[in-house]
Amino acid sequence: MYVCKPGLFMRAVSWLVMLALLPEVYFCLYMLKECAPEERTYFLGGSLIFGALFLTLFWRMIVFAPAWLEYDDDKLLFHFSRQVEQTVLWQQLNSEYIQAAESGRNLLFRFALPDDRKRQLLVTPMFSGYRDFKHECERRGIIRRPLTAKQAYEQMEPYLERLFKEVENKINEDKK
Repeated sequence: MYVCKPGLFMRAVSWLVMLALLPEVYFCLYMLKECAPEERTYFLGGSLIFGALFLTLFWRMIVFAPAWLEYDDDKLLFHFSRQVEQTVLWQQLNSEYIQAAESGRNLLFRFALPDDRKRQLLVTPMFSGYRDFKHECERRGIIRRPLTAKQAYEQMEPYLERLFKEVENKINEDKK
């Protein structure tokens, strides 16, 4: 199976942000002890906010795990966390329960499962294997490749030709 998961750079940045929050928590707790009583509210709030951000990132990176997907010729396997995964056949995409859409350069998969659970997975260009996965989606017709200027002109040519003829006819009628 081919894998499309968060790349090394994306994971490294997440770890660095998480580790960068620890000195802020320590500083706020230290200043909470050392500062004047009227300033303690600021440092208490700072320690709570930075601590909550650290714990949230830690939970997401270690316990919950980043979401990723695997695919082959028959099916896709969406991993929402370490324990939760969803297997989908290629033919089931863009059905009543699963929608695939392009959101800028990202690919967004929305799941409305029969048991009233709603999940979504955003596949970004920062994922390793993104380019191959996007080409596979384009090949299967799940998403459409943007038109080139030549293709857009070829599609518009009959309409433009008809419009120019109508305008020319209108001008000729007005001259009479």
